[in-house]
Amino acid sequence: MLTNENRRIVPYSFRIDGEVYSLLEEEARQKEISMNTLLNQIGKEHLFRNKFKKIGCVLTPKDVLREIFDGIDSETLTEIANKLGSKHAIEYIQMFNQDGTETNPVEFLEMWFKRFPESQHKVHGSIHYFSARHDINEKYSSFEREFVRSFAEAILHEPVRIESSARTIAFSFAINS
Repeated sequence: MLTNENRRIVPYSFRIDGEVYSLLEEEARQKEISMNTLLNQIGKEHLFRNKFKKIGCVLTPKDVLREIFDGIDSETLTEIANKLGSKHAIEYIQMFNQDGTETNPVEFLEMWFKRFPESQHKVHGSIHYFSARHDINEKYSSFEREFVRSFAEAILHEPVRIESSARTIAFSFAINS
């Protein structure tokens, strides 16, 4: 049995339905990547989505989110974001940890914003920089801004610098260990 202790790549063979194989082969060709690369991407995406299923996340079209956030008043939005960013985020992290892999608060933020195709997490020394283009609307940016602020206060216990626009959010904080 091969172990993954000293190897990043494990050779493995498996059987796959012919129709599924044809569809995957076509997608790999369109993306101009190998079948191995595509299958690794699919595996990572599957594991990522399963983490969010644990906390009850569902796929929602951006148009639905735009309508919901356009219709919500600022006070309610702030209240919900504060509740989710502090108390609920602690519960989310605990649920992620139940699968045997430890998820720390910074890793949680990385996962939280990785839901958006254009997100980044960079570290320079002790400072963590996050940015995400959600492409929803200004109120959604306000929601994420409050979520991050309450998360930083309740969980990180660090001051956070946040900037946002109608379609993006960027924030940074230092972890002094």
